[in-house]
Amino acid sequence: MPYDLPPEEFFPPHHRRSLFYSEAWQDAWLKAYGDHPNIQLHPDAGIYTYRQWLKRIIPVRSATLIGATSPATRSIRAEYTCLTDDALSASLVAKWDQLVLPDILEASEDERRVQGFAKSKNLTLRLTEREPAYAVDLRNGSFDNYLAQLGRKTRLSLYNRRKRLKQKGTVSLENCWPERERFYSAFNNLHEQRWGRPCYAGKNKVLIDLLLTALVERGCSIDMSLLSVDDKPVAAILDIQANGRCYNLQSCFDDTFDSDVSLGLLHLGYKIEQAFERDSDFYDFMAGSGKATDYKAKIATAHCFFKTISLAKSPHLKALYRLRSS
Repeated sequence: MPYDLPPEEFFPPHHRRSLFYSEAWQDAWLKAYGDHPNIQLHPDAGIYTYRQWLKRIIPVRSATLIGATSPATRSIRAEYTCLTDDALSASLVAKWDQLVLPDILEASEDERRVQGFAKSKNLTLRLTEREPAYAVDLRNGSFDNYLAQLGRKTRLSLYNRRKRLKQKGTVSLENCWPERERFYSAFNNLHEQRWGRPCYAGKNKVLIDLLLTALVERGCSIDMSLLSVDDKPVAAILDIQANGRCYNLQSCFDDTFDSDVSLGLLHLGYKIEQAFERDSDFYDFMAGSGKATDYKAKIATAHCFFKTISLAKSPHLKALYRLRSS
């Protein structure tokens, strides 16, 4: 089982804004989603607003941070929200009923800042979601030591099944960066097969394309990893290494390949092994669980929790928050 780490150790100061809410992320997001018809930008406030209906009858003007996803945009999720007192105060310039602050690390200075802001401005605070975030701590030990910590079945899926995979054909693992279109095509084929829709399309593709270009210019490393058998991609992972943290941003695999081989876990095993050999502090699985099982909990060595916090400003929404919490 992964062990708890204090938020400032799980996500140390030099990791803040290394990917999400970095200048590269914000610029890419604005170019991709700034003209979205469902939102209204408020650049001076650092937020955008959008219309929602509670219970299908109560109109609510919601707001969230520029760069964050929302029901209005469905953009790629930005985690590790980093806040300042000035940024929170600036949000009040715009008109909104509720401010949604996603993916704040629990017990962090950011959460305490939000709590203090809500109290000082007479805003009603509501926790809307709490979700674990998982990672492998790479700072001490080796890949062999890491494997020894895993349960027998998990170690089999993550590492030992490599032998069985090689029996299926010639196995290759490559970083196809900077051949973006080849990676997007392979990833989308796997994603559509598993989830019924492409991942890199429309505004999301614009966002990721602009983001990767900007990150490379800032010295980050991109790993567009394809795991192939007989030259056919069977699993794909997009990893981004920034300021000593390797973010496993997106992954997908062919779940019809072989019922005895978990391609997703095998591919992650290769990437974690490589991460131990590089200058990284953590290999970050990001938030969320798997389609069938919470596989991240089985292969992680450290975890924390994300909170999504909503702040109500309008009287009718404050009253509704109180009803929900009673």
